[in-house]
Amino acid sequence: METLRQMSIRNGRVPNEITDVILAAPDLDIDVFEQQFMSLGAERPHFTFIVSADDRALRLSRTLARGEQRLGAIDPSQEPYRSRIAATPGVTVVDLSDVAGDGSGHSGFAASGELRDFARNTLADEGAASAGRTRVGEQAGAVIVTLGLGVAKVSE
Repeated sequence: METLRQMSIRNGRVPNEITDVILAAPDLDIDVFEQQFMSLGAERPHFTFIVSADDRALRLSRTLARGEQRLGAIDPSQEPYRSRIAATPGVTVVDLSDVAGDGSGHSGFAASGELRDFARNTLADEGAASAGRTRVGEQAGAVIVTLGLGVAKVSE
């Protein structure tokens, strides 16, 4: 996020080539993220967050950060996050809280080779996800459900 913010400051905007950003289990303070996100300007890329409310690594990070909630550990179905997501265009949240993972809740997204391949192929497809195809978060949710790993909730 900081790199994107710096690019935006230096160039007056995020480069056009960056159309989609996927943050998996981001260890970011939510308020800091919102400030950085807004500083990217109106023509910012689409963001997809892969989160898990039961992420134990981010729970520890929250403790170390004096109780500040980490973006990767939100429950997007609960307030105030549900309203904040709904009010922020260009953001998709994929909730992996109910998806089987490694037990830590932190790397459930990496437990699936299919999901890793999906992300790699989507990003390699020159932004096709944002050019008329189903959005990255919706596709990731569909891939997770199809794998039978559990039910992923996608919020936009």
